[in-house]
Amino acid sequence: AGGGGLIDTSTFTFDNFLRMFDPYYLEVLWRTFRIAVYASALSLVMGYPIALAMSRGSNRVKNILLALILTPLLTNVTARTLGLMIIFANNGPVNSALQWLGFPKYGFVGSELGIVLGLPQVFMPYMILSIKSVLENVNYNLQEAARDLGCSRFAAFAKVILPLSMPGVVAGTLFVFLLSFSSYVTPQLMGGGTVMTMTMLIYQQAMTLLDWPFAAAAAIILLVFSVG
Repeated sequence: AGGGGLIDTSTFTFDNFLRMFDPYYLEVLWRTFRIAVYASALSLVMGYPIALAMSRGSNRVKNILLALILTPLLTNVTARTLGLMIIFANNGPVNSALQWLGFPKYGFVGSELGIVLGLPQVFMPYMILSIKSVLENVNYNLQEAARDLGCSRFAAFAKVILPLSMPGVVAGTLFVFLLSFSSYVTPQLMGGGTVMTMTMLIYQQAMTLLDWPFAAAAAIILLVFSVG
């Protein structure tokens, strides 16, 4: 009843969307959202100081930091993530350092934490550049004026510089969240193929199970969440 094509178009019904309300698929959606939020927060925590240093540093410092930030973007994301897998492997440098400090090994690869740690190395440059572009237009004399009025260095930063940089923070956070939410390569590799996310679910349904109608429905839901 589909019209002679490879796909039976009669299967494209709202039933495929309703299947997403199954607890398993809702958990996949929530896990993807949660990972994207954590990756965005981690990118912000690590990226803001770098953006601040770039906006206030000398031209030499700016050029060095800019090169360090942009150079990895010239490398294939798969190669970078594979390198990260080596670093976070069971016998890698990170777990070796944890053991040296007296902590037990942690299975980063094959866990949500591994994905969260892997995503910022791919998308953090977008956070840094978004914040930097705003901080470069901030008048730092306002911070000095706050210091003259009795604010501590931290209070002056929190009450003056941070609020003025919020447009860059919001833009960078949205960039990283949306890219992390729709990422496939890093969750696939750092998750060890066992931590299911929406992109992996779509790939599984379309390429392994050949359930294209449900894969299309899941892709539309992913798109709606990303745009929304």
